[in-house]
Amino acid sequence: MYATKESESIDSVRLLLERKDLDLDEKDIDGKTAEDFAAEIQNTRAVEMIREVRLRRMGKVWTKEISDEDDDESEYVGHTGLVRCLTIHDGKLHSGSLDSTIKVWDCESFELLDTLTDHTDGVCGLSIYKDQLISADGGDICIWSCEDYSHIATMTIDSPDPYVDSLTTHDDILYAASSRDIRMFDLKTYQPIDVAHLRSVELNVCDLAMHDGTLF
Repeated sequence: MYATKESESIDSVRLLLERKDLDLDEKDIDGKTAEDFAAEIQNTRAVEMIREVRLRRMGKVWTKEISDEDDDESEYVGHTGLVRCLTIHDGKLHSGSLDSTIKVWDCESFELLDTLTDHTDGVCGLSIYKDQLISADGGDICIWSCEDYSHIATMTIDSPDPYVDSLTTHDDILYAASSRDIRMFDLKTYQPIDVAHLRSVELNVCDLAMHDGTLF
């Protein structure tokens, strides 16, 4: 059962959607699906969240081009888990998922070109630097060649809470937001350089951006 009348808040819906075994199409609430139930209680944001999760799980991609005959809606089923991150390079879309894979798609034809399977945990961060794809999961950061998608190196995050929420690069240095730390790696040697600790003991580093040599 997804929820009850007493748990109709956005936070409740968000927690429910984090369950990997949740079947969005099962009629578990008084004969209704989760989406129908959210619509019935007139919770528009809940409906949007449920639809977003459904699309992410199925890995769907649509083209907005319209043919002479009718609307052209192309659908491609890919990931079996939530899609956590996306990045585009050289006409190719890279999607990282909680199913522990990275899929490579052609941005024009939407064709699935490759699936990278070396991660052992959900992929939660992607970045591109000098024709290399950088990906992070719950403990490892992998480096891939964007030419043939061969696995070049793996860097392990030595931390009690190693999940990476964001990646950014600058001058051959990779910055990885992991829990309350920002971890730095040399992208020439693939070795750790330093760790910057957040002063607050209650907040995590959720995102990173670089501008003109300044890290935000």
